[in-house]
Amino acid sequence: MACRPSSIVNSMKLTGALLGALLSLPCVAQTAHQGTIYFFRRHYAALTKPSVYVDGVRVARMQSASFFSINVDPGVHRLSQDLNFQSNRSVNSEEEVTDVDVPAGGIICIEVTFADARGLLKHARFTPTPPSIARDRLQEVHPLDARWIFDRRVRLEPPEFQPN
Repeated sequence: MACRPSSIVNSMKLTGALLGALLSLPCVAQTAHQGTIYFFRRHYAALTKPSVYVDGVRVARMQSASFFSINVDPGVHRLSQDLNFQSNRSVNSEEEVTDVDVPAGGIICIEVTFADARGLLKHARFTPTPPSIARDRLQEVHPLDARWIFDRRVRLEPPEFQPN
């Protein structure tokens, strides 16, 4: 059965239209208009791994001596955490919540800390950290183990800080 020229032309038009539509979609890696939040946790003897939430979405569990980042749209974002291993999120009065204002193309560094080195508290704390300090502390940690990532926006590349 021979193809008719009109069906070939229609097929080519459809292919061209689909290709054009695909090329017009924004790429996930396209982040020039977004900002980045880097989370890091220095080494703690505690084995706790608090779940980190950005705007109510569980993105990762923060293991000791690790870091990860997430690209977000510019604006205010709510950071929260919990230590519930089943990830059944319960909001209580002791929950740590931090709002950060992320500028377009900007970097915000957040250190996940505990009030004592033993990690006996019911929750971790988010400590905004200036890039000059974060640069030194990030040299002491490694990328988060991939099994603790729950959101496809999480990245494991170290930040590229601007020189002082």
